[in-house]
Amino acid sequence: MAGGRQMDLGDARIRKKAANGEDYERSGLEENTWRHAVCKPSQHFDEYDCPLEKEAKAALNPNCTYDIPDAPAGKTGIFYSKDIDYDVPEITSAVSEWMEQIENFAVSDIAISDKEVTFKDNALREYLSLMRPSITKIGCAEVLCKDNGMNKYRAFCLTDQPALKTDDVVYEAGKGGCDQGEKCQQGKCDTFGMCSLKP
Repeated sequence: MAGGRQMDLGDARIRKKAANGEDYERSGLEENTWRHAVCKPSQHFDEYDCPLEKEAKAALNPNCTYDIPDAPAGKTGIFYSKDIDYDVPEITSAVSEWMEQIENFAVSDIAISDKEVTFKDNALREYLSLMRPSITKIGCAEVLCKDNGMNKYRAFCLTDQPALKTDDVVYEAGKGGCDQGEKCQQGKCDTFGMCSLKP
């Protein structure tokens, strides 16, 4: 199999989904799952970052291997691979699957307190990495290879924060969003109750 073709994330809608696909999850709807620990939105300002995309492209193997790329120092790498013969996945497939981790795995009770949620659940690594309000930028690369009628799709996203380690704070408990009394230190409160970048 020859190297795959790098896919273009030039579509603004796809870049926005990569950057803000988790807003729905962080809008307070996870309260039933995580009970009283709802994210403070004040530091949540995700934007798509082309330099991070460039770094992700450099790290992602163009031959659609199963090797997880190494993230540069100080950044979090999130990898996705899917081999299917009936469809051609895209970055929204990866983001959706990362967000669905919370439907299959519960956050450990020992990770939740009245003040914060900490990282203790490796099965939720991608989901929790995207839930951190300290993340402000994300950039993604994707590659598609054809192999005997099989679509081999790989995506790799980088965020502007270091990878989570055990006991790191994912987020601090808040009131549930800027529409519930939390303040946006910068930006403005959006329709989901999350802080967004100023236009």
